Amino acid sequence: MDLKKKLILFLVLHVIIVITVNLFSFSGFQNSKMKKLNRLGNWYINEIKLNEPIEPFRSTIGFYSNITGTNRGYEFFSPNVSSGAVKLRFLSDQGQELKLVNSVESDVKLLTATIYYFKKISKTKIRDSITKSICKRLFEKNKDVKNIKVYLKMSHTDPIAQTDSENFYRKEKEILLSTVQKN
Repeated sequence: MDLKKKLILFLVLHVIIVITVNLFSFSGFQNSKMKKLNRLGNWYINEIKLNEPIEPFRSTIGFYSNITGTNRGYEFFSPNVSSGAVKLRFLSDQGQELKLVNSVESDVKLLTATIYYFKKISKTKIRDSITKSICKRLFEKNKDVKNIKVYLKMSHTDPIAQTDSENFYRKEKEILLSTVQKN
């Protein structure tokens, strides 16, 4: 198969995945009390009943849409829309914060990839293996570092509509995932 045919096949698969993700995301309104939908939206919610996809298909589409950002809708194009955030933090044995990537775009891609891994992988052995692999790059960049503590930093902010109220808040929580030693 030549390159042109491969690219066309990839485009077709991408469009199918985007449509599938959006249909299943939209079906989340079925149990909602939201009534501000147009006629097509109301018809879709009331008439179309989609079954959840089988697990290997769901995981594959979920992974692909997380990496490409196609599951994030408007949030992908607009910063700071989400009220919650999850981020990896790397601290050296001297307490210095280590950066895995240097650009905002790379940071967003890293964030997207790591959210999927640490949300879906609950087995500590696998999670630690991935964490060690990530830290290997940090050890290469920072020769004097012997230990790295990896934290999962989670934050939640009230929606933008509540910023004028006196009860506006931001919660943050940090969990130590693991401590990785240089080999």
